[in-house]
Amino acid sequence: MIDQWGAAMDAREDLDALRRVPEQVAQACTAYLAALRAAYGIDPVEAGAEAVRRAFTTAQHAATTALGELRRATTATAGRLRDRLANTPDPRSTEQQLLDELREHRAWQRVTAQLGVNRQVSELIAAARAAGDVPTLRALRAELPAYAASRVGTDGGIRAGVPEPHHLGSLLTEIDQALIAVLPKAEAKTLRDRVTLDEAETAAIRALDAADRDTDAWTPPLDQVTGAGRPEVPRSLRKAWLAADIAADGQGRHIADGRIIEAGAGGEGSGAA
Repeated sequence: MIDQWGAAMDAREDLDALRRVPEQVAQACTAYLAALRAAYGIDPVEAGAEAVRRAFTTAQHAATTALGELRRATTATAGRLRDRLANTPDPRSTEQQLLDELREHRAWQRVTAQLGVNRQVSELIAAARAAGDVPTLRALRAELPAYAASRVGTDGGIRAGVPEPHHLGSLLTEIDQALIAVLPKAEAKTLRDRVTLDEAETAAIRALDAADRDTDAWTPPLDQVTGAGRPEVPRSLRKAWLAADIAADGQGRHIADGRIIEAGAGGEGSGAA
């Protein structure tokens, strides 16, 4: 019992860590923007071109390291959570599982027959949820991706509201929510945990991917750094600075000398927020 409680606490901590990733990504990007602003503010005529290059490369290395660590942590954390879910015992007996598989096979045969006469997928999902029809919902969840792949571009697939495989997300989410509503409590919890993990992992990965695109666009122009004057600031970076200033102002912060200053901190910098 104590082991189960400890495992549940570990899973909760991992899920909370995964949910924090988008905020941590935003903080890393904000810190990078502040460091880039400081680097662009250095006068190469006075400080020398090498000092400007060093400031740029230091800022870039810090951002790359922070985002890389967050991505590795995201992969590891999501992996641990998926392993725990995969090792969750099925509350059904072996006999019940076999019986359920037979029911799902028959349910899928009925589903394909209805799709063949242009019944809408969303209509079938709604009807199964209203009837508490678990076999049909499970069959849809298991078979719909392959069915969609086989019907791409066909008249029958279009008339039945079957989207292309990469657009299946909303329908699969609809099926998951229907299953959670009608499954017995123990089975519903396992599915709910998987859905929650999927949502948290997707949000984390989207934030990381967006940060990678942004930081690529903000890459310091080291080839423009000479002793003759400051390099030109890219338009994308100016827009990012403006957005960061607006966000920081709304949180009672401001950026000065490449540092994020908390409200009430006077002239002391707080470093990367």
